[in-house]
Amino acid sequence: MGFTGALLLFIWIAQEHSFEQYHAGKDRLYMGWNRSLENGQLECWETTPRVLAPTLKEEYASIEAAASYANWGVSHLFTVGDTKLLKTSGVFADASLLNILSFNFLKGDPQQAFADPNSIIITEKLAKQLFGDKEAFGEILTISQEDYKFEFIVTGVLKDLPPNTDFKFEYLISFAFLESLGEKDTFWGNNSVTTLVKLKEGYDLASVNESIKNVEKRHYADGQHIEIFFTHSPKCDSTRALKMVWLLADASKSFACWVYWVFVC
Repeated sequence: MGFTGALLLFIWIAQEHSFEQYHAGKDRLYMGWNRSLENGQLECWETTPRVLAPTLKEEYASIEAAASYANWGVSHLFTVGDTKLLKTSGVFADASLLNILSFNFLKGDPQQAFADPNSIIITEKLAKQLFGDKEAFGEILTISQEDYKFEFIVTGVLKDLPPNTDFKFEYLISFAFLESLGEKDTFWGNNSVTTLVKLKEGYDLASVNESIKNVEKRHYADGQHIEIFFTHSPKCDSTRALKMVWLLADASKSFACWVYWVFVC
């Protein structure tokens, strides 16, 4: 029991540590958070304003790329010929997301995939469901939502996402598409997206956090109590960090018990 338990624990820890390790420049990837003192308690939350990403890129030399990413669970009806599929597994993202995260493109160029607002990037699984054995890249599909219907061109096909990622989607639609419909969100009070950034080489996280913490205060009169900060990795929250500390501490105890069981018992 001791050996099996310790082995399973170490396998699980290895799996946890493998998350998001495939992204190029992963040591420079960060996620934007808000923090505020509310009734004497420090509160932190990971949803941020849509306008944060472009502001960071425009105003701070330390930012190589910044992108908004939103998984809102919106229902979209896909139509290709006689094939109809209802999906809620899509996300909206800036084109710059493809410069931050290293998704495996089977077809298409990540630098050009969102050049047209009506572009869509899909996974190989969704491509198979919609187009069968036919080549999906360059084809047109229709997405319907309530009374609206739009055509998109498939400009990228991704290898299905690995299990050791916190990014779960089957298709990406550009925020440029929403903005082409007049849906440009510049309100600092609307915390609706995840903000991801990639720092330029040579910049220290602590100094960058100090420089950007008051960005919302400068742009939003009602946000004087809010600071922005970056955390390391596309998914990094206090519970996950604490969990890993506990895991490592528990693993060391389990390892000691395992050594005792193998060599003494």
